[in-house]
Amino acid sequence: MVRRSLEADETSGSLRAHDGSVAAWVSVRGVVRAGNEDAVAVVPPGTSGEVLVACVADGVGGQAAGEVASQAAIEAATSAMGSGRGAVRARVRAAVRAANAAVIDAQHRERARMATTLTLVGVSGRDVVIGHVGDSRAYRVGDERIHQLTQDHTQAAELLRAGLIDQEEAARHPARSVLTRSLGAQMAVAPDLVSVALEDGERILVCSDGFWGTVPRGALFEALRGAREPDALEGALWRLVGLAYEAGAPDNVSVIVVIPSPTATSSGASVRTSWWRRSRGT
Repeated sequence: MVRRSLEADETSGSLRAHDGSVAAWVSVRGVVRAGNEDAVAVVPPGTSGEVLVACVADGVGGQAAGEVASQAAIEAATSAMGSGRGAVRARVRAAVRAANAAVIDAQHRERARMATTLTLVGVSGRDVVIGHVGDSRAYRVGDERIHQLTQDHTQAAELLRAGLIDQEEAARHPARSVLTRSLGAQMAVAPDLVSVALEDGERILVCSDGFWGTVPRGALFEALRGAREPDALEGALWRLVGLAYEAGAPDNVSVIVVIPSPTATSSGASVRTSWWRRSRGT
């Protein structure tokens, strides 16, 4: 799929930060949905305290409530990352909690039930910290391997981890999209926190379930290999989104890829294992 004109609630773009890191993103409605309840953000270093921030939220709720929830979460999380100081891991945890509070505030303000996933990534050099709630995902992607860094918080995924069903059964389980953890579900939220140190040539990919559920993992290597300039990376994401459309794109489709600066180093503290979608211009 080539870049196309976008609806008001869709977006794509790319950037090169002052430290040399590169990011690109696409967020679209898909084939079936009338609106986009996903929200994405990329905030370059300098705006967020020398940490590049990338996050995806997938809202849940009728009558546009899901869109309100995802946008509230993104705005609160990126604001918290920008105003916070100290260790990145603590800032990421605080940002997810701020996002949860924002969704709960939106519930009261809109008098509507709503919730959202949130996968937030803070990148400092090659050190990455992920705060995660729900079934959006973060991956580390090399030229020949890909590794999922987050665990899905769904009923089917819980059964899979308990050994009660296998991978094939989980993929078609009727509760595969039923969240067991989300923002807005409770006053207190316990995000998963994951710290990794990227190796040379690796990238971080963050996406909603509308992307990972329709785009084969193997396609990532061919599309992303060699795409290291902002415009080329954005074009690669559009090609991947095209695969989601070929598969029917029954859900909103959102994806971000971040490539650390080629001169970036790791602090060694990690374990190896400004941009707005709607509210501030599209």
